[in-house]
Amino acid sequence: MNALPWSVLAETTVDRKFKPTFAKYLQELDGKDVSLTGFMQPLGDELEAATFMLIEYPVGCWYCEMPEVTGIVLVELPANKTKTFTRGLIKITGQLKLNGTDPENFLYIMGKAKVSEAD
Repeated sequence: MNALPWSVLAETTVDRKFKPTFAKYLQELDGKDVSLTGFMQPLGDELEAATFMLIEYPVGCWYCEMPEVTGIVLVELPANKTKTFTRGLIKITGQLKLNGTDPENFLYIMGKAKVSEAD
């Protein structure tokens, strides 16, 4: 399992046309299983979700303290799986997918993700 530090995600640069440049280490992890700890941020109002955002630090007000685009990972649980929203630190393991082509989507997506308590 490859640990994915937030500092590596933060090295991604995005140009004026929203085209990202990923660090070499990050490119090598594309398509591989990685683990990352962070905090759940719902996409909507539902407290039970199959898809949610993972951020490095908890946010009191999403609109006041929204992280940079490089500081958000979209987490997609396997089919028929959901997770109840929690405010505590969690660990996500899943398959990393880098998005370098669709400016309407997240830069980082973790598919087939599993949620566990942080170490």
